[in-house]
Formats: sequence, structure tokens, C-alpha cells
Amino acid sequence: MKTTKRTTRLLAPAALFLLAIAGASPAMAQSMAEARAAYQRGDYAAALRGLRLHAERGDAVAQSMVGTMYARGQGVDEDAAEALKWLRLAAEGGEAHAQYNLGTMLMGGADADYEQAYKWLGLAAVRLPESRRALSGKAARFRELAAMFLTPQELTRARRMMREWRPRKESPAR
Repeated sequence: MKTTKRTTRLLAPAALFLLAIAGASPAMAQSMAEARAAYQRGDYAAALRGLRLHAERGDAVAQSMVGTMYARGQGVDEDAAEALKWLRLAAEGGEAHAQYNLGTMLMGGADADYEQAYKWLGLAAVRLPESRRALSGKAARFRELAAMFLTPQELTRARRMMREWRPRKESPAR
């Protein structure tokens, strides 16, 4: 069948209707792969549009990438509070890279939280994939650095939080 401009004009509303009744917006049609590709080529505005939709639906990898973009100011103004929000969601969802990034962010500045940093860096150290062994070792070293700022009681609490941590359940919207 030959596609004409007229055919495309007639089918576009039908496609939008199908997306609407399926619970997806036209922008949701951008897959994670497309959003990642946009990120890789440096088109951060397009990447953020796609990633944010997936992140809002509970995708921990997308949440991690959105948090990283806010932390680095990629396609958005640098915003530590927004970065922490998205990285925390991703870390709680079990995304090991987000656990590492969140842990390192929690070690800096006047609002440093070494107990939480210890927990997240410790989890990242054991949960990062084998292919990321160097980053896993770095997480373990940062965890030990965080421990130096903790009292024995705080260290005991941080270790308990690490042992008791479980990833949050996936969002039903996914």
C-alpha cells in the first residue's frame, strides 16, 4: 500500500486515539532505547523528555539517568535537590548506579549524610555488575571513607540499614 500525505493525515488521529486509550501519551512512544540514543549523541533535551516520562512511571534506570542529568546540568539547569530526588527514587528501586551516585552526593557539602552515604555506597559496592568492577571498588573505598565520619553507633545503624534494605516494589503503572 502506497502511503500518501492524505493517508498519513487520516491515520495520525487514529494512532493518537489508540495511544490515549492505552494510557500513553504521544511522547511516551519514545522508547528507552530512543531516549538513551538521544543522550549518547548529546541531545539532552530530547533525552530528558523521553526519560522523564519513563521515570515518572517508575522505571529505575530512567530515574537514575534523569537524576544524573540534573546533577550534571545536562539539558537542564544543575539542580542538586532534583538530582537527589530522582537518584533516591532509582536507588530505592534497586538501580546500583543510582545507589553509587546518590552515595557520593550524600558525602559532600554542608548537608552531608554519612550514614545514608555508607548505606548506598555499600549497596552499590555489592550490587554493581561484574563489568563495573572498578566502580564497585570505588564505591567500597568511598563507603570506608564515609565510615570515618561516623560514631560507632551511627556505623552500626548504617550497617543495619544496609542489611535490611530491600528494593521497593515496581510501580503498577509500568
